[in-house]
Amino acid sequence: MPRAKDADGGEDGMMLTEVLVALAIVSLLSIAMFRVFATTADTVRRVEQSRRNLDIAEDILSRLTRQPDARAGRTSGSMEGIVWQVDLRPLTGTARGAHPRALVARIRVDNLAAPPLLTSVIVGAAP
Repeated sequence: MPRAKDADGGEDGMMLTEVLVALAIVSLLSIAMFRVFATTADTVRRVEQSRRNLDIAEDILSRLTRQPDARAGRTSGSMEGIVWQVDLRPLTGTARGAHPRALVARIRVDNLAAPPLLTSVIVGAAP
């Protein structure tokens, strides 16, 4: 026995299917957006941490440049709960030989096993 069509042409079932498909698409897009948001939040956290570490390294370098009696050697400490290390060595290997009052400062922050975060030459320091 054939089914009778609704007054609207029998599209009631199609409308439900379309709504379910649309809901599935919105759900998939929402999942993708949450992943993007999580990745962005993680990236922002890492950038903020890098910026904080660089601020600490710059502060240490600023303090070193104001110390006329800075000497070669290794110093470490912590600032804002973050460990740091400064390695001061005489400047060598220049075209004119070693500068008698210049030190190379290699500053590591947070991960002391990593390469220096900041390297600079301090002129006028005691070797």
